[in-house]
Amino acid sequence: MNTLRNLKMEDYQKFVLEHLSDIPNLELLILKGHILVEYAINLYLESLSKANQSDFFKENFTFSNKLTILKHFGNLGSKDDNLYQEIHLLNKLRNDIAHKLTYNEKHLQDFFSHIGNKYPMINNDTYTLKTKKFIGAISFICGAIFSAYKFRTDKADLDKFLSESKKD
Repeated sequence: MNTLRNLKMEDYQKFVLEHLSDIPNLELLILKGHILVEYAINLYLESLSKANQSDFFKENFTFSNKLTILKHFGNLGSKDDNLYQEIHLLNKLRNDIAHKLTYNEKHLQDFFSHIGNKYPMINNDTYTLKTKKFIGAISFICGAIFSAYKFRTDKADLDKFLSESKKD
């Protein structure tokens, strides 16, 4: 995971999309997306930790425990931001698959309605609209968390990425 810790913003964006772009099956996307979000959460929690050499990839916290820690000690977005709710809904989708082998359509619609228009659409005709929306939503969530991580660990890289994004 050291490689992941050292990625620049642009490389992290490519990393997330590379891991999601070849998966047309929504159930598999939900599982992979959940893992990618947890990776981003691990990095951010490490940046908050007072312990030297903390490694949340090896800690024995559940995803739900990590989300609770984030809610109490993290500073992700504004107080009106739905990021915690969106991550919680993603976890519900993952739990649906873990316990029933398929996702609950209502949970997916709740997830999409919370994420709103905050994510980019992927332009690829081989994907369904749901798949495109999900890839965009996971990309947004991972980017938001990784940006918070970079804010705490490498603000110069974050500033560079944001200034280059404004040029596009």
